Amino acid sequence: MKKIIGSVKFLLLVFSVLFVLNGTSFAEKTVPFYAGFSGGYTLGSDFEFGVDDYTFDLDIDNKWTLGVKLGYTLPFARFLAVEAEALYFNPEIHDHVREKYLSYDVDVDAYVHFYNLLFNLVAKYPDGRIHPYLGGGIGLSRVDFADTAENTYGTNVLHLNDDRDIALAWQVLAGMNFDINETLSADLTYHYFSTSADFKDSVEIDYSTSMITVGLNFHF
Repeated sequence: MKKIIGSVKFLLLVFSVLFVLNGTSFAEKTVPFYAGFSGGYTLGSDFEFGVDDYTFDLDIDNKWTLGVKLGYTLPFARFLAVEAEALYFNPEIHDHVREKYLSYDVDVDAYVHFYNLLFNLVAKYPDGRIHPYLGGGIGLSRVDFADTAENTYGTNVLHLNDDRDIALAWQVLAGMNFDINETLSADLTYHYFSTSADFKDSVEIDYSTSMITVGLNFHF
């Protein structure tokens, strides 16, 4: 009980500080453009691997991610911004799995690189120093993929070497933007990202992941 009361007091203190900071007098940004970079980590990734008529859900390593973006806040609607965002991440797969619908075991070793360009629409609270926001984006992902998949009997081995696909990708965003001064701000953002890609030898992948990123923006 003491731990719960202590946690509640801490949260109340945090919210009180945020409320005071948000009400503090601060020069309003009048420049509409901003550029930023970010880094973060993927969480809870889901990777579905299909070959011919067989489908496997694979465990995938969570990895770091890097991003850059260019944005524009609409002067006539300061609560809206449009962004072009590039994201990169490269998860790895080392898994022993059973096919979803048959008693068929497979060892899979693979790497995959995602080069993503997304166009986002962001709605944010425009006043004060702290700006909660929600958004979504759609764009393209260049997916570079290579794998070795072998059944446990050693009778069927698939090698897919450095194939790539340009696939549709989308994401959902939720986060907070913090004004540091008139030209700098920081972001804390949750992303939900998803894409699918097709390769030679009847190989398909469906990938989705959550990401937490921290970024710094320059306003000009």
